[in-house]
Amino acid sequence: MSLSRARALPAAVSILDNVIFAGGYEIVTSDIVDIFDVNTNIRKTVKLSEPRFSIAAVAYGSRVLFAGGANIDNLTTTKKVDIYHLDTDTWSADSLSQARAGWLLWWPETKLFCRWI
Repeated sequence: MSLSRARALPAAVSILDNVIFAGGYEIVTSDIVDIFDVNTNIRKTVKLSEPRFSIAAVAYGSRVLFAGGANIDNLTTTKKVDIYHLDTDTWSADSLSQARAGWLLWWPETKLFCRWI
């Protein structure tokens, strides 16, 4: 297995039989998401709603949230949240209350928590 493009600081998360790498940067900020099915050894490549790195990622049930992040190209942070629904292979979107990058997420039970790192 290898990423579709080499990049630094992607978000990484595992869910069920999949490993997912999202965003990061090479010379420019990336919007690439590589989804690996470990049973079939097949990689699917899709895109985030906007390029970013230093994304917080968390998996819960059959959903993965990719929240916030930074863009090295224009030196901004974002409020965007991309939500991948593994069971339906679809995406939805939401937003944070403020733009953030470089933090942790955890999702015990029914509440989502974050902490700056």
